[in-house]
Amino acid sequence: MPIVKEVLDALGIVRCELAGYEADDLLGTISRRANENGDECVILTGDRDSLQLVGGGTVVRLVKSALGKTTYTSYTPEKFREEYGFDPIRLIDLKALMGDSSDNIPGVKGVGEKSAKQLLADFGTLDGIYEHIDDERIKKGARTKLQNGEQSAKDSYWLFPPPPPPFGLPPFRLRSMAVMYSVLRRQAPVKRRRICCQRCSTCSISHVRNPARRVF
Repeated sequence: MPIVKEVLDALGIVRCELAGYEADDLLGTISRRANENGDECVILTGDRDSLQLVGGGTVVRLVKSALGKTTYTSYTPEKFREEYGFDPIRLIDLKALMGDSSDNIPGVKGVGEKSAKQLLADFGTLDGIYEHIDDERIKKGARTKLQNGEQSAKDSYWLFPPPPPPFGLPPFRLRSMAVMYSVLRRQAPVKRRRICCQRCSTCSISHVRNPARRVF
């Protein structure tokens, strides 16, 4: 990681760090500021949580690796709605319903992703679901789970995402690729050189007629 940071700095590529915050938090702030300024923001990530940022000038390219191949899907608001059935910002409501153990979000016990997606497609938001809790589209079993887990759902809503961190973005200026190569050469291990000028059993280089001195 230190070498990566040095290469980025040498190239003039902005990298952002802030103590106490994760990369996801910073991405959210950068995305919001890009949208406010009318700029384009492209996020390349393998984390589906970042899909909530889709919209305005922000496109999320979700990376997936399988069978030794890495591909990505570009998510625009239209692509997100096609797959999920609701707006990207409502991913927060989805997590509040189904929970996420990796982020310590409890959600509603017994409500999975499929059920949560359908509820949001039908009622739009978490509040909309509870405002129509007696609607016939909500099955009896699901209604009971939602009623028992109402407080957990509302608590979970405020756990995701965390508030955006305050930090400034330095100006971006791309430098010569030669600078990067210079940095990498300084970090590369130095190999001892062997000199061969005659036929020998230890030399791995095939000799030609009248061989010259070879350095390798």
